[in-house]
Amino acid sequence: MNKTVPIFHCIYDIEQQLEFYTALGFKTTYLQKAPYKFATVENEFTEINFFGNKNFHPEYSPSGAYAYVENIEQLHTRLKANLKSHYGKIPVKGLPRISRLNKTVEDRRFLITDLSGNSIIVGEPLKEL
Repeated sequence: MNKTVPIFHCIYDIEQQLEFYTALGFKTTYLQKAPYKFATVENEFTEINFFGNKNFHPEYSPSGAYAYVENIEQLHTRLKANLKSHYGKIPVKGLPRISRLNKTVEDRRFLITDLSGNSIIVGEPLKEL
């Protein structure tokens, strides 16, 4: 099986980074604190790895990935509900945040942006790829 898994640089306080993904409903499947900080989170649509970087500055180093999914409306609704349950509100501005569901020419999508400025475009193509 061919598979690509993004590795995002992130704030050095990797536990704070993981809290957002846990709030979304991801599970932390790997956490290493020494000799360097590294973590993996997973859910039903993706796996993401993080490398804690002492010199990381979100405003200068954003990264991103695109995740193809099915049933995007249900997924978006569930992720927003998870965030509201954890934070008491749905973060739509600043860092971290989740966007509204949008329709483009090629897909329906929303954007997840974490504390480190990394973004995941989650999309469901409107036609077969």
